[in-house]
Amino acid sequence: TVEYEYTSTEATQQSSSLMKSMVTMICSFGLIVASILNGFGSSSLPHSNLVGIFLKPTPSTTLTKAENDCYYAKSQLEEKECLLSDIMQSAANNGRSSSSSSFTSSLPTINAEKKKIQQLQDEVMFLTYLVNDMNDDIHEMKQSQQLALRARTTIGRIRVVFGVIFSIVLVVRVVLASKSLS
Repeated sequence: TVEYEYTSTEATQQSSSLMKSMVTMICSFGLIVASILNGFGSSSLPHSNLVGIFLKPTPSTTLTKAENDCYYAKSQLEEKECLLSDIMQSAANNGRSSSSSSFTSSLPTINAEKKKIQQLQDEVMFLTYLVNDMNDDIHEMKQSQQLALRARTTIGRIRVVFGVIFSIVLVVRVVLASKSLS
């Protein structure tokens, strides 16, 4: 019976050792996951403020010029859309009113109208993309201007310091969790 107790104690120690190593690995894995998840917030805080510090505020004249160019492009787009609508409407009216005897004589005119319609459709599509891109650029300029101004405030500088500290803590936690895992 003494041997039986010895093997039971040995099995308990092995089981306890196995349990300790599994708990250690699970905790280490949990720390790594928590560190990574914390890292998103820790990294984005200093990044957004550091980027704002290094960005130069967009001059208001540049922003005004971009807005004026966008307004001009919008007016050109509206003008081309009206012109296209008029030409398509007149082409539809001419198609209904033409007789079969004059069809061969008006063929060059129909081809010229089709080319003009296709050209106007291409211009409208180009101007639509241009206006959308210009609106996006203007929005990004305004956002970068606000980011640069916010980062230069006292609160923005404090956020940079805290963000850098949190990033260092994050790196230390990830390294320590990785070491304890191996």
